[in-house]
Amino acid sequence: MEIPYSQAFDDIYYSSDGGIAETQFVFIESNQILERWSLSKDPIFTICETGFGTGLNFLYTWKLWEEFQNKHNTFSDEESDSTSQKRESKINSLRWLHFISTEAFPLSGSDIYKYLHGIPEISEQLKIFLAKYNLYSPAFYRFIFPESRITLTLLYGDINNTLPELVASVDAWYLDGFAPSKNPEMWSDTVFQEMARLSHLGTSFATYTSSSVVRKGLKSAGFHVQKKNGFGKKREMCFGYYHTKEESTTLDSEFNSQHLWKNEFSIAGAGVSGASLAFAFKQRSIPVTVYDHIGIAEEASGNPVGIFYPHLSKFPTPASQFSLASFYYADQLLSSLDSSQKEKIISQEGLLFKINSEEKANRYKKSLESHSLPEKIAKLTKHESLGECIFFAKARSLDPKSYVNYLLTNVMFINKILPDQSVDKSLELNSNKYLKKPNNLVYCNSYHLKNKESTQELPIKKVRGQLYYSDDNDPIFPFLNSFAYPISSDSYMAKDTKNRFILGSTFDEFKTERAWSEQDEETILQRAMELIEHPSPPNFMEIIEERKSRFIEYNKIKNQDSIESNLYRISHRSQSKDRNPIIGNHNGTWVMTALGSRGLVTSLLGGEILASLILKEPVPVPKSILQSLSPVRFSKKKSIALIQE
Repeated sequence: MEIPYSQAFDDIYYSSDGGIAETQFVFIESNQILERWSLSKDPIFTICETGFGTGLNFLYTWKLWEEFQNKHNTFSDEESDSTSQKRESKINSLRWLHFISTEAFPLSGSDIYKYLHGIPEISEQLKIFLAKYNLYSPAFYRFIFPESRITLTLLYGDINNTLPELVASVDAWYLDGFAPSKNPEMWSDTVFQEMARLSHLGTSFATYTSSSVVRKGLKSAGFHVQKKNGFGKKREMCFGYYHTKEESTTLDSEFNSQHLWKNEFSIAGAGVSGASLAFAFKQRSIPVTVYDHIGIAEEASGNPVGIFYPHLSKFPTPASQFSLASFYYADQLLSSLDSSQKEKIISQEGLLFKINSEEKANRYKKSLESHSLPEKIAKLTKHESLGECIFFAKARSLDPKSYVNYLLTNVMFINKILPDQSVDKSLELNSNKYLKKPNNLVYCNSYHLKNKESTQELPIKKVRGQLYYSDDNDPIFPFLNSFAYPISSDSYMAKDTKNRFILGSTFDEFKTERAWSEQDEETILQRAMELIEHPSPPNFMEIIEERKSRFIEYNKIKNQDSIESNLYRISHRSQSKDRNPIIGNHNGTWVMTALGSRGLVTSLLGGEILASLILKEPVPVPKSILQSLSPVRFSKKKSIALIQE
């Protein structure tokens, strides 16, 4: 079988004496992985690897992890069905494996298959892995394999930049970069110091090399280093453990709290935010109940269509990097939907982002370059009607309500109000609508957090949005129907699953009333015509008057901020002072809110971030992004950082 070789580093990816045997000898045995899994009292075990390469170490460790769980009866036959509620009942006896790896020059899926498909020991893992694997541009990527209870977090980029951004507590290190003489950056003092930051007392390491540079670097960072006979043609290798007396300050006090894997969780809010967090818990087989007195996706998450594409700035910022990482993460899920699920959730694929000025053209050209986006994600194009555009091939138009319902499949939902969730005190007279506050409650209920004492100081605004529905009776429908893709710029138009065009949306921080606005209707129509480069109809007011005569109101319910007609919808969402989501712990309360107008993109990764924080897992985004999302950023005491420096 061909041994994979790197032209850039003039080195092989694994030993010619056998890749599996090398992984077993150097990393599994020298880190005493199997023994430590048997003795572990924690619900998770975290391995971090420097140099993902072909993925062989990960895939073989995954195989051993499955064998370990089968041997120790952590899985049962009834748990093999991922949708079974019975599976959740055994959560107390289960643990999870986190595998983190860094890679600056990732191989394509086809190359990984070429190098590894002939290794029978990992054939099943390889097949499952490659079905999800895609790295588009430098970022943190999370891949979850719930049936095997294993998570891979791939840090795509220079290790000297990515490792300092990692938030985790590592139990074992696989040091597997190319030889120090050929890739010295992989064995830098920065790497060794970051290893120390991410380690705790007893964290082990192992590496195939016994280079003096490596041994000295590890010793100076606080690791006890030993040598032994190497594998194959290697004369010696080294291994050891972290022995510095001071505990690591990698994680803050809330993150170092008691493990909560044995608990059930409750979530306030059944919109896209609460559903995304519930999905993250469900992936881990952790029981969760969602509460919402209005219903599932009845407010802003109940809009008939939402456009799914990343928000990019001229140069990378935590906000643009979070949007892009969220886009990549949610794309995994959307790409895995079967045909019947896609039919319900996805109405269009691809999107044209119209560039309507020279200033914007320069900005977005620089943006694509600075974010290193390949053409399969975004490319400049010239549209015959719209002019210069960015085409997002993997963008989509989604039905938010169907998406939320999909995320909440097999999740317990209770249509009642929690004690501190009320928006109308008169509801307290209806005792049937109220429940006692459950334990381990997480708040994902948008601007209603302002009603809760511990979170009312968060700078959250209620923002009103009005949508325009264009059906085939609308005079402008034929113009809209001439475009194959949804279009976005300062406004947007997209087709929903009922074959209507949805135009919008207004985004008003000051006008929060629920009533339909004729002025907003006119503004939306005007912007739509500008968006598609079509002359505005001379009979604007006649069109609006004719539409008004056809209004049929569906929802006008007391205590619900959303109103829907057959031709419009009004809803309210929440937005923070700096327009970034709020995800984390505030005054002892776990929250995810203020997703603004981009919740369809950011919610799924936001839920994964919050679940990881609550459960003391490695965090799936860089530290700089986590800090930009933390509620602590609004605290007057800036010295209390979410992540200790």
